[in-house]
Amino acid sequence: MVNYEIKKITKQKKKEQVVWNLLEELRTADRRELAACTDESGSVENEVYDSVFWSEECFAAYDRTGLIAVWGHRELPGLTGRLIWCLGTDRVQKNRYAFAVESKRILDEWANRYGVLYNAVGAFNKDAIQWLKYCGAVFHKETVIGSERFIPFTIEGEGRK
Repeated sequence: MVNYEIKKITKQKKKEQVVWNLLEELRTADRRELAACTDESGSVENEVYDSVFWSEECFAAYDRTGLIAVWGHRELPGLTGRLIWCLGTDRVQKNRYAFAVESKRILDEWANRYGVLYNAVGAFNKDAIQWLKYCGAVFHKETVIGSERFIPFTIEGEGRK
């Protein structure tokens, strides 16, 4: 029995609502990653807003109690593939099996469509690293962003392996 629902977020008003819901319940590890990526003029709030609004596609998962996670992808000029991102609430842990299976299916579809998916994960974010391994991520040389250690990763589609 499925205890969650995934919705494609397309309308301005719904995107704004998702941003505020996510900011209220954002996991500590995700907040820490976002804080490292902001410059002096930025904020975690701006990073969440930009992630949602700049995405070519944006999705949100909900269970009966509220928001589980929000994710999307976008093209960056001059780079092949898509930058992917996922920000979650503590409900991810409660729904971890369903979330892992469904998100792997989505990431496989995106990787096959765009060739390669990429981003970096905080070296401290053990749950996200474990999830990314399950999703087939290949990890690359650690780097520092802001004051945090990050591990860049890629997920390649079938045609690129």
